[in-house]
Amino acid sequence: MVEIHENDLSPLLNSFNDGVCFLNAQGELLYCNETARKHWNIDGLPTYQLALQPPIARALAGEHVVHELLHVENERVLIVNAVPMFAGTTTVTDVVVISHDVSEHVLLEQQAEGALQVLLKAILDTQDTESIDEALRRIAALIPQLESVDDSIAFRVEESTGRLIPIALYGSNEQNYDEWKAQLQELKLSAENILHSSTSPYLHSVRLARAVMYDYMMVPLFHNPRSLRAAIYAPVFLNGRVVGLVGAERHRPIGNTGTYFPHWSIELLAALARLASMAMEKNTLLTSIKQLQD
Repeated sequence: MVEIHENDLSPLLNSFNDGVCFLNAQGELLYCNETARKHWNIDGLPTYQLALQPPIARALAGEHVVHELLHVENERVLIVNAVPMFAGTTTVTDVVVISHDVSEHVLLEQQAEGALQVLLKAILDTQDTESIDEALRRIAALIPQLESVDDSIAFRVEESTGRLIPIALYGSNEQNYDEWKAQLQELKLSAENILHSSTSPYLHSVRLARAVMYDYMMVPLFHNPRSLRAAIYAPVFLNGRVVGLVGAERHRPIGNTGTYFPHWSIELLAALARLASMAMEKNTLLTSIKQLQD
C-alpha cells in the first residue's frame, strides 16, 4: 500500500478554488489549504473558533451538512459542506469541511434588487412631473441609492444657447455643487465643442447619443475636477433632441467584484434617462390635447 503524506497533498489542495479543512473530533484544526485560510480568516482567529461555526459544529455532532449558506464576519458569504468521518457507525473521528466563496454573486444579487427598487420608484416619481427640471431632479435623487454609486448629477440643455444648466448633484460630495456648477457654465453644447473637445465626458455622451461608462483611471485626459474614478452618463432626449443628461459617479476604488459598476448599470442609467423623456413626452401630449380641445 502506498502511504500518502500531508506534504504530498498540500500542493494539490492549495491549487483548489474551494477551501478544504480537516478537523479532529475535538474540533481542533489539523489542516487547511490556502483558500480555506482566506475563507475563514484562519490567521486572524483562534483555531478553536472554526469549530463554533454552526455547520461545522453540527458536523462534529454527526450531521452531514450540505450546501449551507454562511456569512463569515460580514466579509464573506460561503457555501459550506461539512462531512463527518466515523469510526464504526456512531463515533465521529474527523470532519472534512469544503467551502466555496459566493460573496460576489450575493453582492450582485443585492445590487440587482436595489436597482429594481430604484427603477420602480423612478417610474412612480416621474408620473406627475410637469417640467424637465423636476423630472431630472427626481431621477438624480434616486441614483445614489444604488450601492455602487457615490454621486449623481443632472443637467438640462438650454435650447436657445446650448448651455448646460445644472439641476442637481446628490451624494457624498454635495458640497462641491458650486464647483460643478462653475464647470458646467464653462461648457456649451455647440457643434464646435462637440467636435473638438476631447476632455469633457458630458459632451462625449451627447455626441455618441447613448449612455456610456467612463473610467477616469484608464483615460486620465478626461476633464476630472472632482477626482472621480468612474462615471456613467446618459443623455435625455425629447423629440429626437438632447434636452438633458443624468449621471452616476463613483469616487471609491474598484470593489471585490473587480468593476466600478455592475454590468447592467449602463442599461439602467439609459432606462432612467428614458423615464425622464417619457415624462416630458406625456406632458407635451397632454398639452397638445388640451390645445386641441380649446
